Amino acid sequence: PDATQAVLSGRAYATLGGNTTIVYAASKNPQFVADLELKDTRAHWAAPVPKSNPRLRAELQDALDCMKKDGTIARMSEKWFGRKPAPDGLEVVITPGYGVPGMPGYDPTPHELKCN
Repeated sequence: PDATQAVLSGRAYATLGGNTTIVYAASKNPQFVADLELKDTRAHWAAPVPKSNPRLRAELQDALDCMKKDGTIARMSEKWFGRKPAPDGLEVVITPGYGVPGMPGYDPTPHELKCN
């Protein structure tokens, strides 16, 4: 992006952006350093699922959790962003229930993870 180029060319001291954008830019430009991460402001991504289809929601959540369990998401993150996720990163942490704790729609119902 233009902001990254401004930093690399010396026209700007720094830029702000989402962690995925900044970390990806740093992985492609060795002189660009992602040196400040505001962990408490992490955005959560979502896929819309009809409330009338809790089974689909559970299947999607289980698929993501299985990918966390076997390391797939962590490997993808490292491949694209050039660094391993933090031990407490959502790329590796399997949260209890369905959804993100503290977010609207979160369902704390315990469930057994079944991965193939």
